Amino acid sequence: MILSDVRQTVVIDDQTILFYMRGGKKNVYRNYLGHECPNLAREGRFAYQTSMNRLCSIDLITVLEQFGTRLGPGFTCRLGDFYPITYEEAEILRKEKDNPDGPHGNAVKSKAAELPPEKAGATAAPAHPSDASR
Repeated sequence: MILSDVRQTVVIDDQTILFYMRGGKKNVYRNYLGHECPNLAREGRFAYQTSMNRLCSIDLITVLEQFGTRLGPGFTCRLGDFYPITYEEAEILRKEKDNPDGPHGNAVKSKAAELPPEKAGATAAPAHPSDASR
């Protein structure tokens, strides 16, 4: 990926970064890091150094952490592979990040459990063991 073509980056979580490219809405890449990068999502910013004007899956990023009024280096992590995705897919990821409990979010859905019907003639166990001896 040519660095001068990167228009914007968006951190989705500790393992996912979106790279929006120049040249229209259709150019978006998703980078899925091989391992979680601690504090990446919380800080939402990172730095990188390359010897060329290219960013590849073997390159490292460093989380930029807020220390009082200044930024300092945090964890350093290796990028993963870059996968092209549609602009619409990127926007869904961003909306899920901004509203995790929304319609496409990770909210846990539950429903009431149904208890099996009691068998005829069965008796319930006493509430306290001392009740059985009375």
